[in-house]
Amino acid sequence: MHSKLFSVASSGDSMFLFLDENAAPCTMSCSFCPTSLRPDRQDAPRNTELMRRASAELDTLIVAHRPTKVDLASDDILNFVGLMDLLAVTARHGVATRLLTPGLRVADPAFARKLAASGVRVVLTVLSEDRDVYAAITHRPDAHALVFQALATASEVGLAVDLGIVVVDRNEAELPALLRLVRDLGSDPIAVRLFHPDVQVAPHAYFTQYPDFGRVLGTLRALAASGEVWPRLELSNLPWCAWDGDGLEALDVTLIGSANLVQHHAFDACAACPAKARCAGVHPAYFEQHAAWTPDMGRVAKALAHQEAKQAALARDLAVVEAPAVAWWTERVSPDADLCLSVEPVREGAGYFFRTEDVGAFYRGALSDPDQHAAFQTALRAAVRDLRAAATPDRDAVRARLEQLIAEIRG
Repeated sequence: MHSKLFSVASSGDSMFLFLDENAAPCTMSCSFCPTSLRPDRQDAPRNTELMRRASAELDTLIVAHRPTKVDLASDDILNFVGLMDLLAVTARHGVATRLLTPGLRVADPAFARKLAASGVRVVLTVLSEDRDVYAAITHRPDAHALVFQALATASEVGLAVDLGIVVVDRNEAELPALLRLVRDLGSDPIAVRLFHPDVQVAPHAYFTQYPDFGRVLGTLRALAASGEVWPRLELSNLPWCAWDGDGLEALDVTLIGSANLVQHHAFDACAACPAKARCAGVHPAYFEQHAAWTPDMGRVAKALAHQEAKQAALARDLAVVEAPAVAWWTERVSPDADLCLSVEPVREGAGYFFRTEDVGAFYRGALSDPDQHAAFQTALRAAVRDLRAAATPDRDAVRARLEQLIAEIRG
């Protein structure tokens, strides 16, 4: 489906939507972001026609793709003047929504309360504990103060926040402290994204911001040996032939593999690599800053085996039972919106994974029939819409009822 305002990436029941950067410009100019490389950045237009078009296009995209989850992003999606209208669209469709943002506007308590009331989650990146390093990366002197104020404000108003770390050369040495900071703020999992260039042509210094992959893995080994309790770690943009999992057994590390939009396959061996479809490669400028490595296919095989083992362990941990008939869900789930509080339906093959803050179960049934699948999704979305219209639902009571419900199904 073509959209004039949104770039669309869809995978299963999830959608990533990037709003035209000129409609939501960023107020920072991070060194790792191609935003800072665009000389033609404009101020956000503030006309009602743009807001109407964005809402209408978002509605059309959701109807066409029927996602259960949507990630909204732009240069800074929080700066789009029609943001609350967009959130009203996703709420009307019962779609779980996240905003991927630098997050500076969350420091404003009034704005943060509006976001919290909408039920959206905000994905925010922490770059450094040092004010000067933060300023050097973002080219904004008050970025450190605003980001940490945003974290405090989100906690005060009950805004759900997921945290991640972008690792570049400037903050690589801070990685242990940043991981502890994000862990202590309650993030699970922790997204650790290593710098990868998002454009093909840029000033040479842009491509030299890679952290040292060996040192990053060394940091993770030290954490594994520390005896501390760590949440899940999602490590992205590490070339698969640079992976070495020895000594990391005590950590729950998932390798996030993606070819991304910009690939830099620096080795001849990349052409035949079995992980090529999941690897963004590495720009040749990396080797000017750090030691080179040989693209060992044995390491690639270990990385792929590591991921397969992770997926198998997840399947074992989930409670797999036959899904009740659609009529059962229509009768027992849809009319009672409280049962869907904090439940996120995620399409997984022939079933659905339902997750609360501390309860999860996987229901697998004969849902491949299009009509049955559509009826199932319709019932869930109706429940989520009803839920979001509720004023102050009792989360503890709902969680207890969901636990009871899952126990009944397992029994």
